[in-house]
Amino acid sequence: MKLGKTAQVGMGVAGEYRGSGKTRAEFSRERGLALTTLDYYLRREREQHKQKLVPVKVIAEGKSTGSGFTVVVGRNRRVEMAADFDEAGLGRLVAVLERS
Repeated sequence: MKLGKTAQVGMGVAGEYRGSGKTRAEFSRERGLALTTLDYYLRREREQHKQKLVPVKVIAEGKSTGSGFTVVVGRNRRVEMAADFDEAGLGRLVAVLERS
């Protein structure tokens, strides 16, 4: 989603608040900003960072040979898992990808 100029400014204010170490009331008062406006910017920022579902395209469908699966992430990233994959390892890999 593309953000307009006003939204970009608001997201910047939210980032400045987080780095200030001040309470919401202190920060708002010093900036001459209504507390409700700061809360709005903080809420918008949280919504921007929520996980979203993405569409998935099935490339090939047929009988499974029990060989596992491949997940294509982005254009040039592929994660291939064998049929007997390690669930804990996959969990760690997913956590790393989510941070990227």
